[in-house]
Amino acid sequence: MKKINLLFSLLIAGVFAFGQNAITLTAITDFTTPAFGNTGKSVILTANQSIADLSIYGLGSATNGNGTDSVEYTFPAISVSAGEHILVCRDSTALSNYFDGAMEQFPGALMPTRIIENQGSSATGFFPDMNGNDAVELFENGVVIETFGDITHTYGSNYASIPWGFRDSWAWKDTAASNVGNWVFGTDNCTDGSTTSAQSSCPFPMIGGFQGNSSPMLGTWKLVPMNGSLGVGPNQGDIGWWNNSQGDVGVRGCIFDDSIQFNADGTMMHYMDGSTWIENWQDGGGDGCRVPVTPHDGGSATWGFANDELTVNGLGAHIGLAKVNNAGEISNGAPVASTINYNISFSSDGNIMTADCNFGGGWWRFVYQKNKYSNGSAICYLSG
Repeated sequence: MKKINLLFSLLIAGVFAFGQNAITLTAITDFTTPAFGNTGKSVILTANQSIADLSIYGLGSATNGNGTDSVEYTFPAISVSAGEHILVCRDSTALSNYFDGAMEQFPGALMPTRIIENQGSSATGFFPDMNGNDAVELFENGVVIETFGDITHTYGSNYASIPWGFRDSWAWKDTAASNVGNWVFGTDNCTDGSTTSAQSSCPFPMIGGFQGNSSPMLGTWKLVPMNGSLGVGPNQGDIGWWNNSQGDVGVRGCIFDDSIQFNADGTMMHYMDGSTWIENWQDGGGDGCRVPVTPHDGGSATWGFANDELTVNGLGAHIGLAKVNNAGEISNGAPVASTINYNISFSSDGNIMTADCNFGGGWWRFVYQKNKYSNGSAICYLSG
């Protein structure tokens, strides 16, 4: 995604802007935010060149395929710089909350987003008010210079059948080298029930790997130093086959002091501090505390969290025990994984996280607590 953002920055800087309009459509959103109504509707544009007076441009939607409605919204008389994103919405607060910290300057963007809120009135109109079957037109001096979708069509409200439909979803103009300039879409109704874009089933592409400032995963976590923090059994939540004793907390202290930090930008760091719990399958030296063995030796990886499921990405990236992934246990012949999914639940105060991993033959459970850091180098641990 970093490569996409770099290419995006180059594009909006005008490297490939020869022959383009000074401003272009970049994305259309129809998110279902927790505030509902029109709060998730927006149009995002990108200035390919500096524009002295934005008011020569306007927007409109073609409702239900019944043809153009002409200019429904005229931009204010302001100047914008080349590379600037311009976002027109109905409720900037609700939309900002849904983007959870990404909207004010999208990851990889050259400069902050120019956010324009049109709450709707007889003077300014009620745009954006388009639904997922409405085309969007960009005007310059009253003349259409770009269109998203089909201004006339017979799909009606059969949203799922519309090739460019974006009901409760989004449309975005791709920046990938293999598909640059073509529109890509979230699935129909994919933002329903979500609290932020990152936690929906279709994260908005312009946020990249950004996970939001309010994700319950954010922070640094360590295994709770108590019996039952590591366990396995035939069903989720059943750790009857094996679970650690209180004595194991001391014997395996090198894994209980490992920490995992989840950052808002979608990166994670697994700190092992030179020693972790190593099993015989890793180096043939039996089970005990030793130097981490690659590729399960910590370091950086990426993560995502949606619908109570944590996904960690990177060869050897994991939480809990290194041997456990969704294909089985590596000690029993399962391959090393590059992606692992964990079902996550939190305590009411958000400080205890339970991670369950379905490995095919049963379920492993790992119980973590959130740790609080001071401004200095000392670490203050939460008591159990």
